[in-house]
Amino acid sequence: NQLPRRNDFYAYDPPSEDPPPETGESVCLQLKSGAHLCRVCGCLGPKTCSRCHKAHYCSKEHQTLDWRVGHKQACTQAGDLDSTVPDHSFLFPEFEIVIETEDEIMPEVVEKDDESEIIGSMGEAPEEELDSMAKHESREDRIFQKFKTKISLEPEQILRYGRGIAPIWISGENIPQEKEIPDCPCGAKRIFEFQVMPHLLNYLKADRLGRSVDWGVLAVFTCAE
Repeated sequence: NQLPRRNDFYAYDPPSEDPPPETGESVCLQLKSGAHLCRVCGCLGPKTCSRCHKAHYCSKEHQTLDWRVGHKQACTQAGDLDSTVPDHSFLFPEFEIVIETEDEIMPEVVEKDDESEIIGSMGEAPEEELDSMAKHESREDRIFQKFKTKISLEPEQILRYGRGIAPIWISGENIPQEKEIPDCPCGAKRIFEFQVMPHLLNYLKADRLGRSVDWGVLAVFTCAE
């Protein structure tokens, strides 16, 4: 869904690209109209603070978190609570996603990179030892090496879009078979559309809350129709 430029939720003009001055003021995280949203996570907030009835929350846990980090002091004060929403370190930071078409990797470049990586890591290893390692290269090693080679042109990529093509896997574990991907409720098959890359974890600072989330590849399959 895409809102028209003139709407009830966002300003007509886009925000300035210049960084805001370091005034110390908190950023307003609330919509000015529409449904009430949780002050901590931005989800639907049907629950309210029993004292001021102005602060909205999705759950008791988020109300407790907000109470500890600032609402306890602001609760009894008159004024607009929306302008004093503290940073709960809960919401992920926002970024612009730049879309670029991937360049083709030439076979000779891949070969050269692989060779230099082996030489750089092995030093003066005897030829017999190198042959032995090559013969015992596992399927996991090959899959991971293919993954590294494919993303080497843009190692910080966070999404790969390619509807109908095969995803690039980082590991041989948990690769779904076609029969394991459920059909769409309309009866059509689901096909691969895009994958979320592990580098996104670095940008989101996903472990800053003490609880971490991790993945190698998140593959999204959508209705072929």
